[in-house]
Amino acid sequence: MRLRKWWLVFVLVALSLVTVSCANEQSRAPMVPFATESIHNQRSQYTSYGDSPFVVVYVLDRATGLVVPVSVIREPSETPLEQTVRLLNAGSLPQSLRPLGASQSRIQGLTLGDSLLTLEMPPAFQSWVTRNLAEERAFVKAAALTFTSFQDIRAVQFRINGLPMHGAVGPFQLAQTLSRPMAVNSLLADSNSLVLYLRLRDSDLLVPWAIPSARREPAVALHELARFRGHERLVSPVPASLSVQSVRVETGLAIVNLDKASVSLFLQGTTNQQLVLDALVYTLLEFPDIKEVLFLVDGRVLGPLGSNVDLSRPIGRTAINRLPTP
Repeated sequence: MRLRKWWLVFVLVALSLVTVSCANEQSRAPMVPFATESIHNQRSQYTSYGDSPFVVVYVLDRATGLVVPVSVIREPSETPLEQTVRLLNAGSLPQSLRPLGASQSRIQGLTLGDSLLTLEMPPAFQSWVTRNLAEERAFVKAAALTFTSFQDIRAVQFRINGLPMHGAVGPFQLAQTLSRPMAVNSLLADSNSLVLYLRLRDSDLLVPWAIPSARREPAVALHELARFRGHERLVSPVPASLSVQSVRVETGLAIVNLDKASVSLFLQGTTNQQLVLDALVYTLLEFPDIKEVLFLVDGRVLGPLGSNVDLSRPIGRTAINRLPTP
């Protein structure tokens, strides 16, 4: 009789431990069925007139000479475009970074209409930029990358006294509108390249890097990101074991279906989680028809993984390479 009683107690304790374990697992990474119609009401926006808590500007990393994006906390006294212009002109940045350009390339004004941003430049800009040196080419790319990061800006154009410019800088014809360049930190042609967001060795700084590719497709970009190897300065922040089952794009939303084993990639600590997510999302955002990314695991939406990472909703342009608060 006593033996039967102890056996009953043992069974009850074992069942309670299993229940607690399952509850912890679900609270850490719950999964729910995926329904497209419930997602499109949760869209995040990074626009030139929005209330995003940060702005992203592309500047020069002094140590490597590479153009990198940095996120700066929004100043409530300025619009996103005003703050972006100030940072590109001569913004306060850490010593390791600097804005591209010179006094002749300071933006004097801007006008946004029909998703085209017109940048009014000083008269000296014409002779300065058409020197066509590395600094001038990098400046034009940085300006185009920075402003086309806003969802409501598709292209930029330079004007002097309201009139079109002439000449060329690298592949850019200054009289034409400039869409987002796809040959970042590279001399590759735009039409046959992919832009991957890679990590500097011994640093948590993510850097856009163009590679040649016969197919400009989102699934190919994620595959190349995971398998990237062999550069002296850059490594992939994404483990090679990442398994992408499929990628489909519908009305600006890239839906990335991961293998269940890939969930462990997001459970390696806060820094690693954010680096992996930023690299994946920013690589996909380089496709003009992608504005946000939703991650699925075996066809299901993954719940929040902690206070900093929430995969239950689409992820738009988030803060990348965050600068410390002064």
